[in-house]
Amino acid sequence: MWSCETGSSAIGTGFFNGGVLDFSFIDTSTVRLSTIQVDKLSTNGAERLLLGRYADNKLGQLVATPYVQLSASSTIDLRDENVSYNYCALVLRYDQYAYYDTATLSFNVHRLSEEMKLEDGALYNSSTFLFEPESLGSLSISPRPNRDDSVEVKLSDEFGLDIFQRAKKGGSELLASAFLKYMRGMVLVPKVDNTTGVIGFTASPELRVYYTDRSETPAKEKYFSIETSRYFTNISTDRRYTKITALSARARLPAANTDNQAYIQAGAGLALRVDIPYLRELKQIENFYLIRAELEIYPVKKSFAGLFPLPEALTVYRIDKRNDINAQHTAASLLEDTDMGRDTRFALNVTQFVIDQMELQELNENALLFLMGNFSATVNRLHLANPGAEYKTRLIIYYATVND
Repeated sequence: MWSCETGSSAIGTGFFNGGVLDFSFIDTSTVRLSTIQVDKLSTNGAERLLLGRYADNKLGQLVATPYVQLSASSTIDLRDENVSYNYCALVLRYDQYAYYDTATLSFNVHRLSEEMKLEDGALYNSSTFLFEPESLGSLSISPRPNRDDSVEVKLSDEFGLDIFQRAKKGGSELLASAFLKYMRGMVLVPKVDNTTGVIGFTASPELRVYYTDRSETPAKEKYFSIETSRYFTNISTDRRYTKITALSARARLPAANTDNQAYIQAGAGLALRVDIPYLRELKQIENFYLIRAELEIYPVKKSFAGLFPLPEALTVYRIDKRNDINAQHTAASLLEDTDMGRDTRFALNVTQFVIDQMELQELNENALLFLMGNFSATVNRLHLANPGAEYKTRLIIYYATVND
């Protein structure tokens, strides 16, 4: 450790028998960045569905594939109605989230061939279910996710007419339990070669069957709906040609092994681990009074412009050797250098963490874990820089000493 600035003050000298109170700071404590893989992320409780794909030069390709299970919330009975079938469609509503280049979005809708069963009470970013190879419908659009709008995917007339005929029969044909046996669910599979971003949709897709009601004059087009009862997003990655290809749960991939960079990628479960290993040694320094400790982490230059905006804050937790969370920490705030762009960084007050680590008697590998907000409902990513000549990622410890 090296003290790079000092200053003296007479404030409080009466408490120290006439000594001089000096203020200093250290900014060369060891800080180690690593990338870790969060084992599973529950996505059936997320507030949105994600659909699409994007590729990152460091992290490889990410594909977001939403699954939905449908159920009629009330009895649908058209037995005594003078109606005729028009068409069937799946309606998806934008929720105004989008990431990367959203110029094109193409996908197919497939019918599931197995039921969406919960695993330990949840559905995860790694969950998958079999589906029929033949598509029920497809759509290729230039999405407008910032609009309060929706998209409609027309589905097979054979499929839609079958549902319509069940409504014409009435009775229990379209009740929740019966419909689940008939229709286990749907999956929206992005066409990777013709999709350039990830779009967010509300977690309430709606299957609509449109028909003409001739009991009125003039005849009117109407529809009945079958709503979403269960949903989640599968998020898969292809990291074959990256330096994080071998990363597994509970392992740490030091930034020194990945071009001196560590990564966060929401949805896919990549998180930043920060170790500050030698804090217990501060306890051995005589005449040392800790005032404040601040951790600064710098994003990699040119990695956060345009299509990859920086978040305003990062969620932080205390973790142990196995990456298990012990407690939540205060958030790390983004400080932007809007003039030169050189000192944009995330800053975090770690005073209490440093104090706690100083006081621990046993050896440990406690660390800090950094995630993005809405970690299971977005796919944003960050490239973060290891300490070095080009980046000032560091721990700054402000302290006082009393000199005669």
